[in-house]
Amino acid sequence: NVTERKKLETEVKESNARFLAIFQDSPVGMVITNKQTKKYANVNQTFLDTFGFKYEHEVVGKNGEEVNIIAPEERARVYEIIRERGDLLHEEIKCHTKSGKQMTILMSTNSVEINGEFHLLSSFIDMSEKKMLEQEVKKSNERFVRLFYNSPIGMSLRDVETSECKM
Repeated sequence: NVTERKKLETEVKESNARFLAIFQDSPVGMVITNKQTKKYANVNQTFLDTFGFKYEHEVVGKNGEEVNIIAPEERARVYEIIRERGDLLHEEIKCHTKSGKQMTILMSTNSVEINGEFHLLSSFIDMSEKKMLEQEVKKSNERFVRLFYNSPIGMSLRDVETSECKM
């Protein structure tokens, strides 16, 4: 039936347009990788901005080794997890920008079929600032504990509401 086929074609076009809009406009970095060749098929603007690339052609059509933002051993670890589990969920990955700045991303990856070929759809967020803040809090806590326990003056910590001694 021609009418049904036209309706299906329209639905597919609309679905593809929605996906493309979500993919391109997402504040989350996204990349589509051909599962067989491991070449990047598409990246969004957030990916380019995060890793310091200006143009898609710097990345699209190249594999992870050529783009070189994830160290080979880390890339091998990621592909091993995907091979074992089929996907990757909220995994911290150490990588670096085009200019070499070290960073940590939180990445998830799922297999998707596009035009009859299997691809990996990966999304990530930059965790570098969070990691840096966690380190600063840890150092601050360590300094406080050293100061508290090594002080020549007797100190205690009390709960404000109950006046219960905590240290």
